[in-house]
Amino acid sequence: MTRNRSRSSDPISGTYQRFGATYYQSATRQLDGCSDEVLSGDGLPLYISHYNAYGGGILTSSGTQTFFARWPTNWPVYALATQYFRRHLSISSPSDYDCAATVLARTNPSKPEVSVPVFIGELRDLPNMLRLHGRSMLEKTAAANLLFRFGWKPLLSDMASMLYFTELTNKRLNMLKRIKREGLGRRCQLGTYVNTHTEDAVVESVASFVTRTYSAQTAEKVWGYVEYSPTVDFPSSEADMTALARKAVFGLGLTKSDVLSDLWELLPWSWFIDYFSNIGDYLEANRNIVPVTSSLVQIMRHTATEWLDTNNEIAIGVGGNPWISYTPFNVAYETKSRSAVSPLISAHMPFLNEGQVSILGSLAILKGR
Repeated sequence: MTRNRSRSSDPISGTYQRFGATYYQSATRQLDGCSDEVLSGDGLPLYISHYNAYGGGILTSSGTQTFFARWPTNWPVYALATQYFRRHLSISSPSDYDCAATVLARTNPSKPEVSVPVFIGELRDLPNMLRLHGRSMLEKTAAANLLFRFGWKPLLSDMASMLYFTELTNKRLNMLKRIKREGLGRRCQLGTYVNTHTEDAVVESVASFVTRTYSAQTAEKVWGYVEYSPTVDFPSSEADMTALARKAVFGLGLTKSDVLSDLWELLPWSWFIDYFSNIGDYLEANRNIVPVTSSLVQIMRHTATEWLDTNNEIAIGVGGNPWISYTPFNVAYETKSRSAVSPLISAHMPFLNEGQVSILGSLAILKGR
C-alpha cells in the first residue's frame, strides 16, 4: 500500500485591487513530500521531495490608489503561487532498467578479472598490433591511438591480471565464503549527470507583466545496490570453492550466458554498439559461473535543481499606473528516489567522453584516407 505525506510551511498572501474589486492570492514557499510503500521488507520504492522558494517574488504598489490603477499589496506573483519552478531540467541519465543491468554487470560474482577465452581470441590480432597502418603522420597517429585502446591496453591489462592470479583467486574465494555465510550486498556508483539552462519566464501577468531571466542547473547522482544469495548448487568443500573462484576469475565458464558474453566481446564492433545500448552489460550481468541469485536491483537517484533570477529588484510604471516594486525570488528543488527493478536490454543516446571522441576521430581519419 502506498503512503503519501506532505508538509507545507512559510505561507504568504496578498491582494490585488482594480476597478473596485479585490482579488486574493496565496503561495507556499516551502513544500515537503514523501511517498513510500507500507509493506514488510526493505528496499521498497521511495520518493522524497523538497521545494524551497526564497527571496521575494512579491509585487507591492506605492503612491495614491485610484479606481483604474493596478494595485497589488504584498502580491505573490503567479510563478510563486503555482510553484512554476518546482521541476528539474531534462538530463541524459540512463533509465532504471539500464542502470540495473550496469549494477549487475559490475558486481556479478561471476564477472571475470580476465576472460581467458577472449584473451586467446584476441591474440590473433597480435601481428597487426606490431605495425602501424597509414601513409601520413596523421593517419599513423590515428592508427596508433586505436591500437593502444583496443590492442595493447587490454592485452597488457589482461597480462598484468594473470601475474596476480593467486591474489585475485584468494580475493574471489573470500567473496564466495561470504556469500555462503551471510550473502553479499554490493553498492555501485553509476555517475553524476548535469544540465544547465537559461529561460525567460513570465512570472506575473495579472497584477502587472513581469518577465525575468532565470539560470538553472540540474545535477543528478545515481547509484545502485543489489544483494546476492547462494543457491542449492553452491559448493560445500574448500577445494570446490577454490576451483570455482579460479573459474570465475578467469572466465572459464561453459554455460550459454558465459559463451555469449565472450563472443560479444570478440565481435569487431561490439564496443561501438555498447555506446548506444546496454547489450554488453546485460550479457555480463547474466554470467552464472557462480551459482547465486540476485535480488531486484535498487536504483537510487538524488536530483537537485537551482533556479536563480539573474536580474535585480525593479520598479514598474505601466500606462500611468502607480509604481509597482518587484523583488526577485530563487528556487531550490530537490528529490530523492529509490526503485527496485530487473535489468532489460535498452538503447540510449549518451554524451561521448573524451576517450570515445578520440576513438571516433581516429576512425574518421583512417576511413577518409
